[in-house]
Parts: sequence; structure tokens; C-alpha cells
Amino acid sequence: MVLLTITVGCGSKEGVIVTNDPPRIVIAEQINIEEGSVVVAPIQVVDEGSATVIIQGADAALFGIVDDALVFIEPSVFIPGGQNSYSIVLVATDPEGETAEVGVSVSVLNLLQGRVVDAPLSEAIVFLDLNNNMIRDESEPSALSDAQGYFVMPDTAQACDAFSGLCDVRLVVVGGTDVVSGVTLSDSLLVGLPSVVGSSNVTPLSTILSLGNDITIASLIGINQTFEEFLLTDYWQGATVNREAESVRIQHINAQLALVIQTAVALGAMPKDVITRISQAIENIASSDSPVFDLTNSATVTTLLSASAPGQPSASAGAIGAVIAGVNAIIADLDDLESVQVASLTLDAQTTLKDEALLLAQGAVTLDQFVDRNSPTQLIARISNGVEFDDTDLDSVPNLVDTDDDNDGVLDVADAFPLNALESLDTDGDGTGDNADTDDDGDGIEDVNDAFPIDDQKPENLFWSEGVWNEDVWL
Repeated sequence: MVLLTITVGCGSKEGVIVTNDPPRIVIAEQINIEEGSVVVAPIQVVDEGSATVIIQGADAALFGIVDDALVFIEPSVFIPGGQNSYSIVLVATDPEGETAEVGVSVSVLNLLQGRVVDAPLSEAIVFLDLNNNMIRDESEPSALSDAQGYFVMPDTAQACDAFSGLCDVRLVVVGGTDVVSGVTLSDSLLVGLPSVVGSSNVTPLSTILSLGNDITIASLIGINQTFEEFLLTDYWQGATVNREAESVRIQHINAQLALVIQTAVALGAMPKDVITRISQAIENIASSDSPVFDLTNSATVTTLLSASAPGQPSASAGAIGAVIAGVNAIIADLDDLESVQVASLTLDAQTTLKDEALLLAQGAVTLDQFVDRNSPTQLIARISNGVEFDDTDLDSVPNLVDTDDDNDGVLDVADAFPLNALESLDTDGDGTGDNADTDDDGDGIEDVNDAFPIDDQKPENLFWSEGVWNEDVWL
């Protein structure tokens, strides 16, 4: 309402003239919301009366107004490779017929989801590496992993909107705390690729596959999945909850590879250089005349360390490689990845063993001292205070490092029953040791009547009768 003074002839007369200002709509013209959201934004209408607001435009049917807020009628959905931006016009009309309108563009942001796993890493910084420098820049979307390594990150840069599967913008993970060992790995650097349709797992193996030829490396390691299938598989879940043998195998390799990477970084190499060089070294192994990938093999580990942390004397690299391979062999024997034994071993490997390797590299300890102090037996002794390890023959040497667990005189590598001192052979492979089996070779002839009880290829017509073998004795 405006007070005006109107002049008539020689005099003047004051009066009140009522004027009506058009309504005004207050709302952002560009709005980004996360997929799954319903409420888009509050709507404020500035008007002296009571203006009504309607929605017009190409996508008006998808929206409504509830409690003075613009909303999706159904929860918003991100469509991989499809339409994820919508245009509407809000029109406000007051009782006097005055109108105002504002155009609004609404974009639905994809929520990139995943998990960071060596063991799960909590409080790790996860970001989309838009410029491919493996350094988190201020403009790059990011998130923190939770207590079990999971993360949810809105793609505010809309970098993956055009993709229907894996996005070719790398996910990079920095730091984090190992939830099994409790060690904060400030120098950890892992890489993966985000998926717009599932939860992508970022691991040491995903790092090597992302930085190299994924087909060549996957074949070497024995991964019978596409790269996308591999990234979308939660092997930690499979190993710890479902107890799947293949998941346990993959997680063993993740843990072993992480130890190699962390040791190389401890020796002074930059994390970015380490993971890039190890990926290339593994690719070279795959292309060699002897493409064998075994992280319990000292030669393999030494090759990776020499490639990723160059400048180390060959003798030092060999000694460190042998020790790491020994630790990796112990890792391969521990299937309960959340056990106190694994936690203790991982804690030592992530702290004491890394420090020991650095002391050797610096010349503070000799090669012999390093090897003696970090042999598998010494390592188990170092971590066994308060931690129980299986010791079948009670010789004070845990099975993990005992070469003859049941002390029957047959080394475990040649013993069909390494935990049973009463058995060591199973000729027919039926799961019953020869000492208890009444038909050792499984040829259907009881041992007491079999001239050749451990050879199922001898004639079946030989039998013991009246104190002698029958006349068709095998010659």
C-alpha cells in the first residue's frame, strides 16, 4: 500500500491509492540433489496477499509442492547414461491476477558407493580424481569411509553421468585405519574405478588392475571375471561372512600385495610411484617366459620391491624380499581374516617389520641381523605373547612355522595328514589314511588278500589262498 499526494487545481488533497505489487518467488534456479531424495528445495513466495503457485514446463508432471517445498512426486532416480536433469517453471498468481514466474533446473546426482579394503579401512579419504594427478583437489568430489570401509559420495562434478557401467574417472583413496590391526596407514594410496550401477571395491588388487593392463594381470593372478565384475565383488564379505574359498584367496593376495606396497613406501619411495611401478612389474611378469605370480616366493617379492623402490642394494632388496615372502606364506595359512592371530601378524607387519626394513636400508642393522630378527619363527615369537597359535605336536613351535606339525617324521609338504601323527599316506585319495584303510589302493581287494595293496594296476585275480598266492603270481 502506497501513500500518494495528488494535486488538483490550486490546492492539494491527500488520499490513499492502493497499488498491488506482483508476487515474487524465491528459489534457486539451479538445484542439485542426491538420488533417492524427495524434497528438492523450499519455495518462498513474497506477496502482500496470498498467491498460489503452480508448476509448468516440460517436466512438471514429475514434481509437486508440499508444505511450501518443491518435491519429486516419487523419490528421485539417477538413470545411468540417461536424463538426469529436469526443467520446470514455477508460476505464482495473487488474488488480483498479478503473476510472477521463475525457471528452475533440477539435476539428480549419482551417489557413487563402494568399500575400501586391505582389511576394511576406516576414515580413509575417497575422491574422484578428475585431473588424474592422484592428489585431492578442492573441486573434486570426496567422502570419508565409515567404520567398515564403506563410502557414499555424491558425484557433484557429474563426471560419471554419461556412463552406464564403470566410469573412467579414477577413484583414489588416501590413508585410513586398518580395522583389524588398528594401525593408521597415512601413506596408503589405493586406486579403483567407480560404478554408476553398483558398489565398487577399492583394494590393492584393484589398484594394480586399474593402473595396468587389467586383462593381462587378471589372467596371471587367476581372476576369472571381467574387470567390472571383479570391482563389484566384495571379497572381504565373501571371505569373512560367507567363508568362500575364492574370496579368501583374493583377500590373501590383497593382504600380501599391501605388505609389499607398504614396505616399498617405508623404504622411501613415493606411494604414487610405488603402485605404478608394481603394476608395471606384475604386467612384465605376465609377459615373461615364466609367468608365475606368487607373493610367497622370495624372488617374486624381491622383483617387485626392486622395481618399486629402486636404489636399494640387491642384497638388501633380496633379504627384505625373503622376509616379506615368509610373512606372506604365513598370511596364506590364516583363513580367519578377523582372528586375533591375523590382527597381531598384521600389526607387526605394518609397524615393526616396516621399521626393521628401513633400519636395514639405512645400514643400521646387518643383513644377518635383519634376517635373524625377522624370520617366520622369530616373527611368530614376537607376536605370540598373549596370542595363541595352534601347536599340534606341543613342541613350542606353532604349526604356522613348524615344518612337521604332527612330529611323525614326515614333513608337512609330503604328509597327506600333517596334523595326524598316525597317518601320512592316502594311496587311493579317499580321505582315509593307509594305516586305517582296509583297501589302500581302492581296487576292491582287501589289503589282507591283495598281493599289491598299494597298486591298483596289478591283476585282480591274485588272491591269498591256503597259505600261498594263487598260481597267477605277478612277476
